[in-house]
Amino acid sequence: MKIDDDGMKIDKNTFKKIMASFQKVPPENGGILGSKNGIVCKYIHDRNIQLDDKAIYIPNILFLNESIERWKTESIEFAGLLHSHMNKEKFLSCSDIEYIKQIMKSLPDTVRKVFFPIVIPKCCIIGYVAEKIGEEIVIINDKIEIVNI
Repeated sequence: MKIDDDGMKIDKNTFKKIMASFQKVPPENGGILGSKNGIVCKYIHDRNIQLDDKAIYIPNILFLNESIERWKTESIEFAGLLHSHMNKEKFLSCSDIEYIKQIMKSLPDTVRKVFFPIVIPKCCIIGYVAEKIGEEIVIINDKIEIVNI
C-alpha cells in the first residue's frame, strides 16, 4: 500500500517559528501543526509538558486540544504533531510509532492523513506522514516543501 502524498507544504514563517522554538536541548519537546488550503501555516509549541524518566515527550493534551478548538474559528485544521530528538536521531522510535498509531486510531474517519515530523534542534525538520489505508495505518518518511503564503 502506498500513501498518495506530495509531501508536507509549510509556510516559510511557520517553519522559522518552529526552528526558533527548538533552540535548546533537552530534546523531546513538541507541538501541533495547523493547515489551511493544504499548507501548514500554524504552529503551537506545547506548554507545561512533562518528561518521564526515559525523556519521552508527553503532550499537554488539554492545552493542545484547546488550541485546536480555537483554530476552528480561523478555519485552521489540525495537520499534525511534531516533537524533537537529539542530533543524529533522525528516525521515529518504536514508541513514536506506537503513539502515532494511537493518535490515528483516535481521530475521526474523515481524517485520513496526519504529519508527524521530527525536529533536530538547530539543524532541520525531518518529515513523516501517517495515513489510514483501509484498516491499516501506514507511516513513511515524507518530504517537506517550504512555501511563501
